[in-house]
Amino acid sequence: MRDAPLTGDRVPGRQVRAAFDARTVTVYQAYSPAIAEPAVAAGRFVSPFKFDRMTWIKPSFLWMMYRSGWATKPDQERVLAVSITRDGFEWTVSIADVTRFAHEIRGLAAAGDEAAVSARLSAELPYPLPVEIRSVIGAA
Repeated sequence: MRDAPLTGDRVPGRQVRAAFDARTVTVYQAYSPAIAEPAVAAGRFVSPFKFDRMTWIKPSFLWMMYRSGWATKPDQERVLAVSITRDGFEWTVSIADVTRFAHEIRGLAAAGDEAAVSARLSAELPYPLPVEIRSVIGAA
């Protein structure tokens, strides 16, 4: 499938390029061998991978290659292809920047205004994960 015909039409400057099917999108991430090798052996992320660590996924293989220095940068020597659901992928691209809100909350917390902090925060409850996902992330 082509985004623009070969007639000289301009290709959009912002687009997501990815390998996908009706159910999943393949994303790429570069890791150290210490993280990648156990993950590949287990078929899922396991220790020493940390689920509370921020990670940057790339849906484009070539973009991941560029960012990882063609898998030569330290701790980026192994590039993994990870299939995630389309719903999961679409969730990642719907993320909003809440940095200003975080700064506001930090200021209120630093001032000791716990009531104002609590009033501004949304209620967060344990999310009911399916058993197969709980086992993948090591949740009880």
